[in-house]
Amino acid sequence: MIGFHVNYRVNQHLLQDALVDLTGGAGEEIDMRSGEAQLDLASGRLWSQLLRFKQEGFLLGAGSPSGSDVHISSSGIVQGHAYSILQ
Repeated sequence: MIGFHVNYRVNQHLLQDALVDLTGGAGEEIDMRSGEAQLDLASGRLWSQLLRFKQEGFLLGAGSPSGSDVHISSSGIVQGHAYSILQ
């Protein structure tokens, strides 16, 4: 039942909600299309924040916008997928 629920939620690009459901913790979403995220990326703040999250043992994941398996971004990201961030 949990696997079904998580897969359903992840496929809707709500990865942070799936992780919250599994762990009972808090979740946060960073929309890389937002102006704030782009400024944080350019300044290095985003990378610093992600490194801190990793050091503190947070679960990290990423998802791409809706799309088809045939739609692949110039950076190689397949649209409509969730990605694990592994060590």
